[in-house]
Amino acid sequence: MEARRLCRILIVEWAIQTVLLMLADKTTANPLQRDTNATSGKKVIMDYIGASGIDITVTGVPITDSVDFYFILAFAIDASPTAHPQNGIFEPYWSTKITPNSIAALKLKHRNVKVLISLAGDSQYVSDTKQPQVYWYDPEDPDLWIKNAVQSLTRMAKQWYADGIDLNYENFHANKYKKFTYCLGQLITQLKQKQVITVASMAPYLKTTLLYQDLYQNYSGVFDYLNYQFYADDLFSVSQYVNYFREVVGKYRAYGKTTASIQLYNQGLQGKQFMSVVTELLKNDSLPGVMIWDLDASSTKHYVTETALQALFSA
Repeated sequence: MEARRLCRILIVEWAIQTVLLMLADKTTANPLQRDTNATSGKKVIMDYIGASGIDITVTGVPITDSVDFYFILAFAIDASPTAHPQNGIFEPYWSTKITPNSIAALKLKHRNVKVLISLAGDSQYVSDTKQPQVYWYDPEDPDLWIKNAVQSLTRMAKQWYADGIDLNYENFHANKYKKFTYCLGQLITQLKQKQVITVASMAPYLKTTLLYQDLYQNYSGVFDYLNYQFYADDLFSVSQYVNYFREVVGKYRAYGKTTASIQLYNQGLQGKQFMSVVTELLKNDSLPGVMIWDLDASSTKHYVTETALQALFSA
């Protein structure tokens, strides 16, 4: 009797372990294995998340199958918590309410969700105390910076189930940007070659556009989206926005890759005016989708912008 009881216990334990291993394999396997294409052909909504420091999560966002929904985690920075540069060794500085488990659960629930890690440099995100500003800097050894960045972001992408990288550098120390194109271009290229990521985007605006134009012109083949920050460039009407959009597309030669963008409840066109912009661009331009800054603000208004855009894209 005792032998039979022990046998039953062992069988049950084996069954439990088998199920747990199967579940673990589903939730911890690299999500890139189930989708190696950068884009599906659907319109995209790209939502920055985590930069404000408020208790934001990904669980309450309304997501339909009509679009591809990209969460952009803001930000990863190659600096210590005291804002000292780490030569390409990146760490996450987004909201602690966002966890790998919550991202894994969301991606398992919605097959059209992807996650990007946004790279930036700003000390307000790495320290609560007054620290020197974190800038993009010229690494003394660019190839070592690239090597460190590839290794650290490979680990981070695996941990956070990330599909891609977004570039959002806005601060550049005086004359310290000569290696920007080489370092960032090679970083994205190597991450794609190693199949660590499948998607890459950049988010310039007028102040930084010359640097990003140089990067895009030299490495356009590895970038899938140009998330230009139109809201930062003093556009006050629908026609002004639409014309400027076309001007930016032409300058970058980023046809079919340039998203419209909105900064919610802050600067730039809002509400019906912005929806009119999107409607106009959908008629006559190859608009791949919309970039939103940011989900943190949107969460305070019940995600009305994301809901409206999904309805517009599926009409």
